[in-house]
Amino acid sequence: MKISPWLCAALLLGSTSALAAPDSCERVKSDIQQKIINNGVPATGFSLSIVPQRPA
Repeated sequence: MKISPWLCAALLLGSTSALAAPDSCERVKSDIQQKIINNGVPATGFSLSIVPQRPA
């Protein structure tokens, strides 16, 4: 079975977002917090905290 170069290009372009550098924890926390507030939950009604990864 021969794979088309166009198929390979499409798969590569589709995976670029997965290969992008991840956001910092603070940025992700801020984004999640804003989404919760936008859904009507008061900022005092919840708390988010970043926990360090456990060693393997």
